[in-house]
Amino acid sequence: MKNQSVTRRRVVGFFSVCALALALLLVPVSAGASGQSWSTVTSPNTGATSDQLFSVSCVSASDCTAVGSYYDGTRRATLIQHWNGTTWTTVTSPNPGASNNYLSSVSCVNATDCTAVGNYYDGTRYATLIERWNGTTWTVTSPNPGTASNILNSVSCVSATDCTAVGYYDDGTRNATLVLQSIDPNPPTTTTTTSPNDPVVPVFTG
Repeated sequence: MKNQSVTRRRVVGFFSVCALALALLLVPVSAGASGQSWSTVTSPNTGATSDQLFSVSCVSASDCTAVGSYYDGTRRATLIQHWNGTTWTTVTSPNPGASNNYLSSVSCVNATDCTAVGNYYDGTRYATLIERWNGTTWTVTSPNPGTASNILNSVSCVSATDCTAVGYYDDGTRNATLVLQSIDPNPPTTTTTTSPNDPVVPVFTG
């Protein structure tokens, strides 16, 4: 008989109970020829009526970060939770928007460097939201090339200084693809290049 390999992964999402949405975290306890067996892991729910997790990134079996949003009674706020191998806890995260703040994706390269992206409402439009973890705190750094809405949906990092985020922005006539590339994030400056449907594509250079 072949030995079955054992893996640890995390899946995040949310489910509704009547009108109440709760964060949902699942972990497969084993994987092998017959597939994976998943179990639900208890996670905190900060909001009174709605907590949603959209993305997760793990650098080890005892170090995972999940992001999303929750309703704090007056607005949607960013939600970041961390797994230490035993429990999930909520981590304080910034909310630049007065009404709505969302994180849709996260990518971690090690325990002290994660990047999360999404969007927030600044009072007149939706703007890109980029938050970075330095091992102690989350901070905001968000370029916005378009004059109207700018939204990021996903991010992937291969190192602390090399991340790519994708989404879309309103160029005045349509929604156009948006790609942000960070090659030296402390601090970034912006130049522009061209992508297939001619949106502005900022490239960060230190």
